[in-house]
Amino acid sequence: MRYQSGRRDDTLDAYIRALYYNRSDADLWQELLDYASFAPHVPALAEVFSRVPFEVRPKLWGSFASVFNGYSRAGVEDPRNAEALQAALLRIAERQNDGVSIAHFNGVQATAAEKAGDFAAAVDAWRRAAATGKAEAPVADRFTIWLVKQGGYGEAAHILRQVLADPPQGKALRERLEKRLARCEKALAGER
Repeated sequence: MRYQSGRRDDTLDAYIRALYYNRSDADLWQELLDYASFAPHVPALAEVFSRVPFEVRPKLWGSFASVFNGYSRAGVEDPRNAEALQAALLRIAERQNDGVSIAHFNGVQATAAEKAGDFAAAVDAWRRAAATGKAEAPVADRFTIWLVKQGGYGEAAHILRQVLADPPQGKALRERLEKRLARCEKALAGER
């Protein structure tokens, strides 16, 4: 339903009523997020995220991440607010025990820390992502590369088995993870 410009309360009411009837509609959640990002406010966006069903959240991660990075509908740029939103979303995911989102947001933090050259923070975030048992394949890839270099074959093998239980789509990534798992298992067998 389209409303006239300036009728914010009516528009929000329409989104809320529509979501009442179909909470699993990712497109509708995307529309609400786009609307909320016109005047992005971390607590308001965090509140929207807290109400999105777990199964819909992965479809919206990129949109939440882009709100303050100049890629949102409003084009607002403020990286400090992007970091604050990321931290707020992680806290909500932890409070709601949403392992998939926890793994994702920790993976994002690890990537940022690795790019900044802070490997201690990257390792800490990788470990938190892996601890959920739902780490994304690229995160497991980066973390297990580091673990193998450090001789942590047991931990690397455990993480690789978790990720390969639901193999990633990309053939090259899957084969690389399988090859690394075989290397870890061989090293572990040699230690016995």
